[in-house]
Amino acid sequence: MMDNISYANKNIVKIRAYENNGFYAGVNMIMTFETSQSAIGSTALKALITEYLR
Repeated sequence: MMDNISYANKNIVKIRAYENNGFYAGVNMIMTFETSQSAIGSTALKALITEYLR
């Protein structure tokens, strides 16, 4: 849904709120981004989770 401008703008605010509370992408939080043209596949998602749980 990141290709929906309104949705994307709201999520930027949420991401900043997470950071203000000590949650950072790639450090202690997993974030994924998708658009209607580019969805994340289950294989990529599994690899991402596996990497973060190392």
